[in-house]
Amino acid sequence: MKKIIFALLFICLLLLPLEIASRAYWSIKKQLSFLNPQAMYLFYPALKTVHKTKITSTDGYYDILFLGGSVLYDAGTWDKAIPLLQEKLKSITTLPIRIHNVARPSHSSRDSLFKYRFLADKHFDRVIIYDSINEVRANNCPPEMFKSDYSHYSWYRKLNFFEHYHFFSFCTLPYTIYSLMIDIEEKRGHIHFVPTDIPNEDWVKYGRDIKSAVPFENNLNEILNLAKKRKEPVLMASFAFYVPQDYNYFKFKMKQLDYNEHKFYIEIWGKPEHVILGTLIHNTVMHKLSVQHPEITFLDEYSQMPKGKKYYNDICHLTAAGNEKLLNDFADAILTKK
Repeated sequence: MKKIIFALLFICLLLLPLEIASRAYWSIKKQLSFLNPQAMYLFYPALKTVHKTKITSTDGYYDILFLGGSVLYDAGTWDKAIPLLQEKLKSITTLPIRIHNVARPSHSSRDSLFKYRFLADKHFDRVIIYDSINEVRANNCPPEMFKSDYSHYSWYRKLNFFEHYHFFSFCTLPYTIYSLMIDIEEKRGHIHFVPTDIPNEDWVKYGRDIKSAVPFENNLNEILNLAKKRKEPVLMASFAFYVPQDYNYFKFKMKQLDYNEHKFYIEIWGKPEHVILGTLIHNTVMHKLSVQHPEITFLDEYSQMPKGKKYYNDICHLTAAGNEKLLNDFADAILTKK
């Protein structure tokens, strides 16, 4: 027995410097707390402010959580967002409105799920979900490579580690080793991942098979189940997008299309016809979930948002008029189903 205790103490003393080095590494690289590092801050720094804010049903605010990608992020950071919602929702709340905007560019429904799980100790008066187009990119890979947990991206391979490991604050070393091993294997070419920016030219042909429909549904379904359990009302909106009939890459680069700023060409998500198909299928998934979850408010924003350059900077990113229309539609939907 003494030998076992001695061996355990020896291992602890051996690993302690490595754990200190691991914490120092994340403290410097990601500005995590050395004494109490939070795993989700590695991936979602925006959660830090929300996590440290008192958000309860009696905090004196009407708290709205935004979950989604860059379109919702832009709408939430638009300088007229809060005044608009404050005015529109005055019939259901006299409290000052706070938007907790954890939507971010390139994020998918899986990111929304992890964020929402992490904020379990908060109470939001409204959760708004606006996901879809970013996970269309996940389809640009051979079918045998696709993973329903999106671990064919290095980002999600690392993120998914924390579905089973909940002791990062206590011991960061296992994740540090795991993360470094993935980076080394990828650099050596032993593992191949889907790019997070421009799709692999040799793989875009596989994007016609919308493999993301099932995981998209599963991710959103879990969020809706969690919200129901927490008694937090949800507004989920189908994804609005617009592709001019004469769209092609060269006209986009020459700014000759019916868009305002021509911000992002469609090909960063895949072949245009695949992106359209995938986004429409995701919208169908949300329609289906709205029937399965009658407690939520569903907004068919794809049908509500007008087309043309007055509202669109590209396939999905909105102008100021587009942001105004989106937020007005959110408010109207909330008022319709009080």
